[in-house]
Amino acid sequence: RGLGHSHKRLGNLQQALVCFEKRLVVAHELNNPEAKASAYGELGHIHTTLGNYEQAISCLEHQLTIARELKDKVAEADAACGLGQVYQQMGEYSTALRYHQADLDIAEELSLAALQGRACGNL
Repeated sequence: RGLGHSHKRLGNLQQALVCFEKRLVVAHELNNPEAKASAYGELGHIHTTLGNYEQAISCLEHQLTIARELKDKVAEADAACGLGQVYQQMGEYSTALRYHQADLDIAEELSLAALQGRACGNL
């Protein structure tokens, strides 16, 4: 799926960050909101893994905002899931629960079993 994903899978998270940051720049230059949302999501997940929680939250909130603007429910659920994971790792369980519940609500609305399972596993 691309160089950023390859670095991520190999555990080269700093290199993956560089790739996804470049992807975000290009997405902004092309004014491609779908690509922006995707890049923000990937950056958010990597920052979460690295323990950069404030940066992760910022990226995932951008993803969530763009997803809502696009009315992309799957991307919205992904962003909510990511935010729930960040807040859970930070020990802010009530905030994490709110985001995981939003993830589940969207999954149920869309009747997507895989997303429902993911959300239930996080609750």
